[in-house]
Amino acid sequence: MSIQGDKWKAFSDQVLNHIEEYVIPQYGDEGADLVTDYSPEECLRQTEKYIKRFGRSSRQGEELRDLIKAAHFIQRAADKLRGSA
Repeated sequence: MSIQGDKWKAFSDQVLNHIEEYVIPQYGDEGADLVTDYSPEECLRQTEKYIKRFGRSSRQGEELRDLIKAAHFIQRAADKLRGSA
């Protein structure tokens, strides 16, 4: 695998962990969560919220966590475009 592929895999593992350890316990799984009813555009608005916060947090690790959250909302938007959400 390429270096970029390895880095993507590591990042995607972080997104997966965020989903399983934080999102599902707090908000429920797809079909039971609020995002189920979001349009792709609404998912992207959520992404924008996390991107706009970048560089403004004083808490350690918050910037990476916001990127992980944004990536998850991009994935949800892509699912909706494909018709699988």
